[in-house]
Amino acid sequence: MQEIYIYILTLFLTVVYLNTGFASSANERNVHQKDQNQSLIEYLAQHSEKPKNYRREPNEPVFNGYFLNGSKNNDSVNFEYKFPLLNKKESTIRLIFNPVNFSNTIDKFGVHNSCFASRDENTYVITSDNLNYLLDNMNRDGFFFKIENGSYNFGVDYNQLVDISAELGTQIAGFILKELQSQNADSYINRVRATLNFVQYIPYGQPNFDAEDYGYFGISLPHESIAISYSDCDSKSILFACILKALIKIENIILVNCTTSGGGHMIVGVSNLPFSGQMVDFNGKRYILLETTTPTSLEEHFLRTDYKDLKIIELV
Repeated sequence: MQEIYIYILTLFLTVVYLNTGFASSANERNVHQKDQNQSLIEYLAQHSEKPKNYRREPNEPVFNGYFLNGSKNNDSVNFEYKFPLLNKKESTIRLIFNPVNFSNTIDKFGVHNSCFASRDENTYVITSDNLNYLLDNMNRDGFFFKIENGSYNFGVDYNQLVDISAELGTQIAGFILKELQSQNADSYINRVRATLNFVQYIPYGQPNFDAEDYGYFGISLPHESIAISYSDCDSKSILFACILKALIKIENIILVNCTTSGGGHMIVGVSNLPFSGQMVDFNGKRYILLETTTPTSLEEHFLRTDYKDLKIIELV
């Protein structure tokens, strides 16, 4: 009888040891991949005229998704991303970036600190009182400034950010469509489902790329979210919309700024989906609000009803 207890104890300790070893090994791989992706994105951004700090650690990192594995190939960088397309069946997409095109793309976003700058970790403010200067210098590069009824409004031009990476979004959408068709599973619902999976399974982290005299409002462009292999709510929502607009009608997609659990947040609304969840009406359509930050299936969105202070951004 005592031998049985010894056997069970030995088996238990072996399982604990193996699981600890696997977890440690996986964590080491994640750290190595994160460091490698930082080096690769710096290589890809080498021709950019706007400085960015990719070495700063993201806020609230959750590296439990599917890393995009990058490697240099001659002058380009290849990224491979395995993600659950449908029903946990994985697909693998391969994307190729080169430094010139990558740098030219990311140069289309970023505002000079003489216009708009970070006051602290959570707040950006207008830094000039010269309205003509702001009108001339903020209405481009992904930001806007306008005067309405004697007061002014400013912020991120999310439509422009979605458009900046339209070519990448179309490429990813083409892959998703081809995969769905190969499984005889192409449908409106599955196009949304597969795109949501693509975005949700990228690890979560709040980027802070501000450097020298330029600010980026805590946003990574779709190219950057791929290359650095993490992204947060607004960055993922931009990526989701960028891909999805190549798969369904643009009027069926909206971006939504909101609050949840007391903090700022961004989600995406999609119409014509037969699922329960928090809804919003806009321009005669009813949209379900979809979470992009963490794996949440379409069927599970009935659990996500805590979005408040909704501000809809129409895609055009």
